[in-house]
Amino acid sequence: MTVNKSINDILTMIAQDSLPSIMDSMTQFFNQSTTIELIKVEEKNINEVSAQYYENSKPVIASIIHLQGKINLEFLLMIPPHMAYQIRDFILGKHLESEDELDIYTISAVQEIANIITSALSNGLVKYLNEPTLPSPPEIICDFSGVIFEGLIMDIASQTLVSG
Repeated sequence: MTVNKSINDILTMIAQDSLPSIMDSMTQFFNQSTTIELIKVEEKNINEVSAQYYENSKPVIASIIHLQGKINLEFLLMIPPHMAYQIRDFILGKHLESEDELDIYTISAVQEIANIITSALSNGLVKYLNEPTLPSPPEIICDFSGVIFEGLIMDIASQTLVSG
């Protein structure tokens, strides 16, 4: 597979430049120092990724945010349920017993994390590409990762067919 280095370079710059803003926002949100490390940004073949998600499909709580503008992007954040419940409990400052159903506090916690990350990345798009985007409110889905990923791909494909 041939990878366009300039796309990866731009995406890496945007992600790297967004990290301080993400860490600052999360530090304020959690009222505790937060560190995030960018390990890798890479372009992937959508067929390979779809197959990997189906092979390794696990239950997740996902947030999807649509970034709309001249460049339309989809941001997908998937968190294992036990981690989402830990984030919820940390934010609330107490442990809630409900870990078998999706409650309003868990939904809110996942939405907020997705908002923080997406806002910083959206600002990076404006800085490096001079292309403003308008983020949608986060959509929360609780399902298997393969089902969520495939649904997002189908949604993008149907939008492309309608607008193209």
